[in-house]
Amino acid sequence: MTTRIFTAHVRAGLYHLPPAQKATVIAAASAEAIDVVTLDIRQIRTTRQGLQQLGNALDLPDWYAANFDALFDCLADPDWHADQGLLLVLEGLALWPDADDLETLLEVLAAACEARQAPTAPLWVIIDMPREDCAEFPFT
Repeated sequence: MTTRIFTAHVRAGLYHLPPAQKATVIAAASAEAIDVVTLDIRQIRTTRQGLQQLGNALDLPDWYAANFDALFDCLADPDWHADQGLLLVLEGLALWPDADDLETLLEVLAAACEARQAPTAPLWVIIDMPREDCAEFPFT
């Protein structure tokens, strides 16, 4: 893996990562002073519960209402987490309880990553399930 992969902020985005490579990527992010949040969502039973867990794990502001609009607003806000980049690692996404809501969640996360492709605080999201519309994490 190329060192300093997270300095290429324009490559920040939503990616798939095979579980066997998770530790390597987290170590690289930590070495580059990228904040890492890992969330296992295998136990959620509703979309609202999943959005609440995301809000708690990410320490989103009090006004976060655990809905998709609020999630995007928080993640895309240039003042939230403005001091460094963030790597969000989501585990168990294949077990999300509602397939339509899962699609919406992934669209929101991808849009937030795109909005945060700034040199100072990019957002990277890694999911543990392969998808045709989601590239594998770029190691080079």
